[in-house]
Amino acid sequence: MIRRPPRSTLSSSSAASDVYKRQGINAEYGDDHPSTMGDHVEHTATMNQEARLRKHSPRWADYPGVPVDLLDRFAVDYKGRAADGDAKWSAMLDDDSNAEAIANGLMSALANCGNSTDMAYVVLMMDDLIQDLRSRASLFRGDKLDENIDILLRLLENHAESNAVEADLLNQRLMHLIAVLFYPGLGYGEAVECPHPGLTKFCKICRDRLAYPDTSLRQILHALSALQVLLRHQGIRQDANEQFAFHRHCAQLLNPTSKLLKEHQNNNQLLYQLSFCLWLLSYDPAIAEAIAATDVVHNMLRVMRDVTKEKVLRMCIACFRNLVDKADHNETMIEQGALKQLVVLRNKTWSDEEVVEDLAVVADALAKSVKILSSVDKYRAEVKTGQLDWTPVHKSESFFRENAEKFAPLGKPMIEFDDLIPVSYTHLRAHETPEHLVCRLLLEKKKKK
Repeated sequence: MIRRPPRSTLSSSSAASDVYKRQGINAEYGDDHPSTMGDHVEHTATMNQEARLRKHSPRWADYPGVPVDLLDRFAVDYKGRAADGDAKWSAMLDDDSNAEAIANGLMSALANCGNSTDMAYVVLMMDDLIQDLRSRASLFRGDKLDENIDILLRLLENHAESNAVEADLLNQRLMHLIAVLFYPGLGYGEAVECPHPGLTKFCKICRDRLAYPDTSLRQILHALSALQVLLRHQGIRQDANEQFAFHRHCAQLLNPTSKLLKEHQNNNQLLYQLSFCLWLLSYDPAIAEAIAATDVVHNMLRVMRDVTKEKVLRMCIACFRNLVDKADHNETMIEQGALKQLVVLRNKTWSDEEVVEDLAVVADALAKSVKILSSVDKYRAEVKTGQLDWTPVHKSESFFRENAEKFAPLGKPMIEFDDLIPVSYTHLRAHETPEHLVCRLLLEKKKKK
């Protein structure tokens, strides 16, 4: 069962607070919706472009087999849509006969359309329709789902490489619309049954965008937005990740050495969407285990130290909650300094009480692991490999007190080394650490007495 993402605000207008229910992820749009992507300047430009496009008047008569009068009336109602969305403008669809005719007409127009402005207009209208009232997704599903998906995938492939502003909007809304048709969400329709050829094709498009090093930031955000919808469903999550290893691609993009983060290191939207996808993936126990082979924990801790944006932090924390007590994540978190970072985060004031709960769960799990990890065997192994880490595990006075007798039983050395090379006292002094210096001075003082 997937919890909703932690709220970034308790405002009644917040997408996340309205959208998600505690018993699972609901299907309404949250921060994954394309129109929320990018910084303030990009967001404003996108909204202005969409507003202009909604005033467009397609020549429906140019497309064979479409109900021209119905679509003209529907387009007039669409122009009256509130800027922030509402369901009133689509009231014509409450009549079943109108709904079927209009839905079929829109898809027929897309299938035969050669005008990029008309295409962008129809896709925007359909995505707005589903955004305003998710139950409308059923109009394009049912027996015609596969046929409609094929039409939309062809449009996506034909415009995937275009850098035109209008084409970017078309691409952006198409990615999201296709994802929603595959899985409308809890209470609005079942996900397609996996494996599904159309879904596999679409997931490959998403994977290619994440994997190709020269993919633009916008294209990657579009792909992540689609995954934020698809990965909410357990069957899709398992099938898609098994085929395309999305956990690995998201982990690579989160690495500060990746080309993308080097160019956009301060892009909070990118960090948020990557963390969101990893959070969804981490609900699957097998994927959570696989994430242990990546640098996700290390890089998320880096993000949590460097970023102040609450929506980014809350997704990292929620992901950690899913990862604790799986594979060796606890040990990795402790070794990477998570306990210290958790103290800092728990002293912050959060607008969402569930973030506080997530922090408590992670902190409690790591505190229990500290005692489990405080073993002489681990200490021996670290000393023998020359990788003794001064982690909280071995800084604890209780660790040495509880294990004092185990360090040299029966007068034998704690660790036996092979092929030791003799070194001079001067060499040892040259490599002395501050901790070793204190020990040596104390021993010398004791000897003089």
